Amino acid sequence: MVIGARHLLLVVVLLGAAEPARAQGAPAALRRRMDAFAAALAERAPMERIAGFFPREAEWELVRSPHRPPPTDALLRHRFAPGQTLAAIREGGPVCDSFGGVFGDVGPYEGVLVSQAMAAAGRRWSYVGRGRFVPPDAKPASRIYVQWTLERGAWVVSQIGEEYWYEPRVLGEAAVPHITPDTTAANELPPERRYGSAARWFVEGGLLYLGDHTYVKYGLPRVIDAELLQRFGSVGAVPVFVEPAASRPPEVLYVPTRPGEYQPYNGFGHSICRD
Repeated sequence: MVIGARHLLLVVVLLGAAEPARAQGAPAALRRRMDAFAAALAERAPMERIAGFFPREAEWELVRSPHRPPPTDALLRHRFAPGQTLAAIREGGPVCDSFGGVFGDVGPYEGVLVSQAMAAAGRRWSYVGRGRFVPPDAKPASRIYVQWTLERGAWVVSQIGEEYWYEPRVLGEAAVPHITPDTTAANELPPERRYGSAARWFVEGGLLYLGDHTYVKYGLPRVIDAELLQRFGSVGAVPVFVEPAASRPPEVLYVPTRPGEYQPYNGFGHSICRD
């Protein structure tokens, strides 16, 4: 059977209309619940109010995916029992920054839930079926989402998906858990392999992280006598230095770029969501 061009166009149009139709297919009660949840996040409502959207009888999960492929598996999962919800999302909690907690000099990354809700304020999240919503204009397979389930006839959040910014972290003296290993064995590498100028994250101008503190390149590399610095940690194969009298955490990190030359990285803020 031969399909005419007009019929083929009609089929394409109908298929294209299927997705918007499905996006409007959320049960009315679920749609109201999602709208209220998104509004509470966008308004930075009290954590007690936000906690009311979560299960009282079952655990829920927050899944964080990196914004780009990392060197190892980096899907981070956080599970919380119903009695732990408020403590988890309020200031000092492990996922406070996802739900609009108090922030210091650096605000929440755009991949976290509260940032998405604030950016979409006044607009409805898209329903993609099976109890899941994604931000307006996001693809159905978005890694940022809110998943709902029924608990005693009421809709509650069962899972949240977020995206986090994957960048190198400084490990060593003040080591923090992260997927990037502190490769002290890199001391066996040729010196030219241990300069920041040979690292992708340095060339691309990426940030450095030390715990909750963030560091950015400041100015041009400087010539500094090596005796005036001391080893602090490393980013992969690249050693990181500080001044001997530097505070903890240090205000400035120094990354070697060539013999006797170092690129300063200045700290510019941290989240106070965590204790």
